[in-house]
Amino acid sequence: MGTLTPARLIPPGRLIRRELEERGWTQKELAEIVDRPVQAIAEILQGHKQITPETAQELAAALGTSAEVWMNLETAYRLALAARDNEKRAAAIARMATIHNLVPIPELLRRGWISRPRDLQDLEQQVRGFLGVESLHFVAMPAVNFRQAQAREASPGALLAWLRRVETIARQQKVPPFSYSALEAGVPRLLDMAAHSTYIPRVPQTLQDLGVHFVIVPHLQRTYVDGAVLWRDDRPVIALTLRHDRVDNFWMTLMHGIAHVVACHQGIHIDTFDDDAPTAMHESPDEHHADQMARDWLLDAGALATFVAEARPLFSADAVKRFAAAQARTPDIVLGRLHTDGLLEFDRHRFLIGRVRPLLQPWIDTADPESLGSTKRRDDMCTPEPAIPTLATETWDRIVQHKGRPFNTKTGKQFTYSIVGTSVKPNHTERLIGKSDFARAWQMMPIPGPAPLRDIVQGPAYVWAILNDPRIVSVNAPA
Repeated sequence: MGTLTPARLIPPGRLIRRELEERGWTQKELAEIVDRPVQAIAEILQGHKQITPETAQELAAALGTSAEVWMNLETAYRLALAARDNEKRAAAIARMATIHNLVPIPELLRRGWISRPRDLQDLEQQVRGFLGVESLHFVAMPAVNFRQAQAREASPGALLAWLRRVETIARQQKVPPFSYSALEAGVPRLLDMAAHSTYIPRVPQTLQDLGVHFVIVPHLQRTYVDGAVLWRDDRPVIALTLRHDRVDNFWMTLMHGIAHVVACHQGIHIDTFDDDAPTAMHESPDEHHADQMARDWLLDAGALATFVAEARPLFSADAVKRFAAAQARTPDIVLGRLHTDGLLEFDRHRFLIGRVRPLLQPWIDTADPESLGSTKRRDDMCTPEPAIPTLATETWDRIVQHKGRPFNTKTGKQFTYSIVGTSVKPNHTERLIGKSDFARAWQMMPIPGPAPLRDIVQGPAYVWAILNDPRIVSVNAPA
């Protein structure tokens, strides 16, 4: 049952004033009687000063009442004041809790999607602007297809915030009208880019040329999402998180999203999530269908079955690379499939799996430190990856010419290398270092050591040693 709150709060001082009027006393007289300063009595009568137990006893003696009367009146008055003030504070706390339950405010602040609010009203206004709604009581969500690595309890609020950021970035992109037939016809062209990692920077612009928005927004905590597909203005939006910084995961997630579009899957609505929604999202027939389409696109099922039968149980690195070459795919994709299907331990041949983030860096959403809270995407985020650097023919020829010769790393470790196609294979590792790795490193030379190359190339210590050797650098160097 609720507590009744009086419409008007009557301080005990008003009752004391009535007692004085009945007796014809002034405030000064009461002050003299109880031996208190006149100012103190005036503040009690105005309700500015509380009645203490000592004052209550003095008033009781002067006015012929009990001390409890004045203490009870004072306590009731102060409680009513606190209730009135706390009611406003409780309402503000409830509003703040509603906003924090709707979206992960700390994450939005950390990424600069909203700025540090001045007060509650400012926070509410910023969140409404971020979500693109007039009221936080109703937030409509689009239908979405997600790809998750495993079924985990996702936060609807975190998913909502991530998707809104994706929509904001997609809104900044200008893409031509979308056609299902054009996308389906363009799938082979996209798959041709799976032959080598250096082609990955061309993927985003190729998708946009086909009328598909391409967005990368790093995942928020408790989203557990690799990618998603949604629609905006009759155009699909393929969004990735790159939470697994691996080439194989990139291709599987990308083709999974394209499969959703080609298969006309309708998606689910986040605002209908219940306790079983994350599991249902992960195990839906549409997700299984998209997964199978992506798997079949990336590797021919029949050829893969033959390869598995012939190469198991060892699956040597050379066998993986030969099959990948036959399929015109990077070894990452083949190895990722073997790992995912449980045919090979996850720690086997990890050197074959490359990073994808450095290849797509211009497309990855980052907060702009000069405009915190702005949802405007930087212009350079919407430009394709620069042309892949090339290595001068004479430099590569000298690298080939010096195969089998001794070289020294920065730490003094001696090694030799052989040439496999257009790759260098150091004698101390199974790793193949492509000509493109040397081309990327060559653009950064001279550098004092291999550290700056660690996120750029395979085998940075070997690449640095070779490109810093006088026999390679100097045209007139002795053979």
